[in-house]
Amino acid sequence: SKNRDSMAYLEAFEAIKDQPFSLHLINTASEQRLNEALLASKLGRLCDYHFFVVGTGGFLNAMMDILGRADVPSDQIIADDFG
Repeated sequence: SKNRDSMAYLEAFEAIKDQPFSLHLINTASEQRLNEALLASKLGRLCDYHFFVVGTGGFLNAMMDILGRADVPSDQIIADDFG
């Protein structure tokens, strides 16, 4: 997202961010573009996590490439292209 106002589901995610799971919101308007290095800096070993990836086809393809290179098993990834 380019700014907080255009971030999909921001209020819902912020409301649950203190629940007993790990949620990392990344706003590319204020942080670097999402890439393998940024994910690793926030999470460490990516294969230790489950991912729910939501976005456009290009974003999903890029994320699937990143997660694949990090050896994240496919059963730890749910992807949705808003469709």
